[in-house]
Amino acid sequence: MAMYDASDVTPLEACNVGESFFDAIGASITTTGYYTYKNDEDGLHVDWIETSLSDLKSKIVSKEVTAFRLYSEQNGYSP
Repeated sequence: MAMYDASDVTPLEACNVGESFFDAIGASITTTGYYTYKNDEDGLHVDWIETSLSDLKSKIVSKEVTAFRLYSEQNGYSP
């Protein structure tokens, strides 16, 4: 499930919905992360930062993060 241009939904609401989704299907969130963006003379650079769910939510609350992912990775399955 992906949400793009969700201007009526805050990042924290989106994260909470994501947590509820995984809970509803009986899957655990095994990996979370967010994106950082840097624009310099060489162009736009996007980095992926893997972190804990609690750290991610803290960064969302402090408005440091707006783009993120929640994963449930399991052995034997691919995304």
